[in-house]
Amino acid sequence: MGLLVGLLVAGLLASSIILATLAGAQTGTETTTATTDTANTQTSGTSSSSSTKAAEAPVTYAVGVLHDTWIDTSRGRTLAVTIRYPIAGASGAAERTNAPAASGTFPLVVFAHGYDVSAATYAALEHELAAAGFIVAAPDFPLSSSAVSDAPVRDIVAQATDVSFLISTLLTPTTRPTPLARAITATKKAAVVGHSDGAVTAAGVAYDSDYADARIGAAVILSGGAFDFPGSWFSGANPALLAIHGDADDVNPYASSSALYAQDSGSKMLVTVLGGSHLGPFTTDPVRPAISALIADFLRVHLSGDRPAASRLGADANVPGELALAASA
Repeated sequence: MGLLVGLLVAGLLASSIILATLAGAQTGTETTTATTDTANTQTSGTSSSSSTKAAEAPVTYAVGVLHDTWIDTSRGRTLAVTIRYPIAGASGAAERTNAPAASGTFPLVVFAHGYDVSAATYAALEHELAAAGFIVAAPDFPLSSSAVSDAPVRDIVAQATDVSFLISTLLTPTTRPTPLARAITATKKAAVVGHSDGAVTAAGVAYDSDYADARIGAAVILSGGAFDFPGSWFSGANPALLAIHGDADDVNPYASSSALYAQDSGSKMLVTVLGGSHLGPFTTDPVRPAISALIADFLRVHLSGDRPAASRLGADANVPGELALAASA
């Protein structure tokens, strides 16, 4: 009987997350840590009508990659950018350079790297998001990237304007790279994802009153926080928030994400990486694919209104031994 009750409570909790997400509810009620016995599994290929489970499985793609350099002449900032994106074919580890994008349009995601690392540090995570159906633009920031400077410096606030510049460049047909000519539509919201200092940049361009970009519909903050920016936080129409943080992070304390979550009055999730360090969960640790699956479904929900993705979020955020949903609203 105890097991039955536990399963019923977990099911009701997951259902409440789904309903609140789809309705855009912004109540003050939060849910605390939940567990589940099943984890989300992504499958390749198109969905099948043979079963409900197959019909709700996400479509995955092969991945194309291109490299470009853009200059924001108004600020004298040069940005080398790596873009990964869906192409026709079965998903896999290989990437095809400058291949045409798959048919259709796909949500834009800008990925902001951390201090003294580079866009390439997160190549596997970027690849997994592209395979899940997103166009992932990962700049190497001119002052903080180890790929650009031998002596990187922190540049959190200026990077927020870099993110907005990239969004403008990719949403403008005349400046968009040829392989993506028909793959992006300016009428859809973009997302920003960032890690560490890049996560603070991402939070600023999503939620700071002086730097918020209205074209952003969702923000994923990995081991980040809300600080350094000059404006007020969460004072406007806030995009949906997914904060993910390792509880063994010895660089940026877990409390930073807890405080970020507490300030937001909008749709939000706080997910704990169990035993997670500062960088490993998002680069090389075995938990990374589970994090990618969670991010992908969160973005599907908040950028595309994807109901099957919403039905998976409860399991995505509660993977035994890897991830636990700390709170949601």
